[in-house]
Amino acid sequence: MPPARSRVVARSRNLLLNALPAKDYEDIRPLLDLVTLEAKRVLHNPGEPSRHVYFPRGGFLSTAIVLENGSMVEVATIGREGMAGLTARGPGRGATTNTLVVMQGHD
Repeated sequence: MPPARSRVVARSRNLLLNALPAKDYEDIRPLLDLVTLEAKRVLHNPGEPSRHVYFPRGGFLSTAIVLENGSMVEVATIGREGMAGLTARGPGRGATTNTLVVMQGHD
């Protein structure tokens, strides 16, 4: 089931978004939705295109690579200082990692 959404109305608690100049933030604000991410929800799987970018405001995400034997190794923990969903391969390209919500929070 998709996460519940509402519009972002003020500056974000996400430090990356907060670091943007005010005009840049105002330009992208209409594109931002506030969603609640439940723990254990998978946001991205390897090989699947990324359809959303997540800027955590609370809680945290875990990004892991999947090894040939199927086991996973965590490569990043993302909190309110970062984002998940864009890859160096470009928007809409298949993710190379698995991203999972470890602790619930608002995005």
